[in-house]
Amino acid sequence: MQLRDVPITQVSESSTELDEEAEWIYKHAFCKPPISSQESYSRKSHSAVAKIKQALDFIRNQHLEVPFIAFYRKEYVQPDLNINDLWKVYKFDAKWCQLNVRKTNLHKLFENMRNCQLDNIMENPDAPIPDDIRVLKDDDFERLKAAQTPEELKDVHNHFLLYYVHLIPVMQEQNRKKESERLRQEKIDARRKALEASEDGVDGLTMDNLEIEEEPYTEESVKLNVDSGPYAMCRKAGLSGLAKRFGLTPEQYAENVRDSYQRHEVEQEPNDPTDVAKEYLNKRFVNVEDVLYAAKFMVARQLAKEPLLRKCVREIYYERAKVSVRPTKKGMKEIDENHPCYSMKAD
Repeated sequence: MQLRDVPITQVSESSTELDEEAEWIYKHAFCKPPISSQESYSRKSHSAVAKIKQALDFIRNQHLEVPFIAFYRKEYVQPDLNINDLWKVYKFDAKWCQLNVRKTNLHKLFENMRNCQLDNIMENPDAPIPDDIRVLKDDDFERLKAAQTPEELKDVHNHFLLYYVHLIPVMQEQNRKKESERLRQEKIDARRKALEASEDGVDGLTMDNLEIEEEPYTEESVKLNVDSGPYAMCRKAGLSGLAKRFGLTPEQYAENVRDSYQRHEVEQEPNDPTDVAKEYLNKRFVNVEDVLYAAKFMVARQLAKEPLLRKCVREIYYERAKVSVRPTKKGMKEIDENHPCYSMKAD
């Protein structure tokens, strides 16, 4: 096969991945006009989806080269797909596989964080949830599942890090303890079965030596995320509660922008902002002006990281903005085929 960064993987017969991938490639490779908005661009009919799926089956399951498909399997893909279209399918297959792997890994991270939050809540179920804790909801998983591009997936990941980066070390430690206990219990069960299968402990196994010593733990197995920066400082100062009293949540504001009307009404705070800010004075923020400035910064950062809002702004720029780029003298020398900006380099 042609060399590419993302390996080609097979798809099981019972899986619907090829159908989903064919629809995704049709939408992103053959329906969206290029950024250059070339006048010669023409959208393919939806009948091409079946041909795209067939081409993907040749590439992923039968490991056929694009030129081979174009010349010796052309009756399966023509007239909807020519050889240039097949190369485009091959290229976008790599993007799909990479996107799927990242979504799977991020979904595991979401699951681990939700389990960690659930364990912490169940330790004291009657206690109120702290202001700086945002509980992972089903909507977060749906948003992850709905991510269709690397940019959207990156937005979801950055949104997760904004609210949960300080909890990742706690989550990793809990997972380590659970995994260690699981392995320990498996060894105990294995020895118990071996003891029961032996006659009078002829193998030297007794119930007295059934316990397993816990394997030593090295700090290198857990990579801690650095929880620092202005937003972390404001959160540690206890200003998350004040940021929540600005009337609309970031999700509600983003939905208003998406729908172009006030879907969610603003919940007015009955008290004056200066009076509310006095409740949050601390050693870090000693006056009302600093508290309000920091709270506005937190809200601004939350809005900036809101995936739906970023998607809306990105679509507006994609439809209305025009960007022209050309490499500098340094770029002409340094940007080669292995450089991430090679695709933007002028011919």
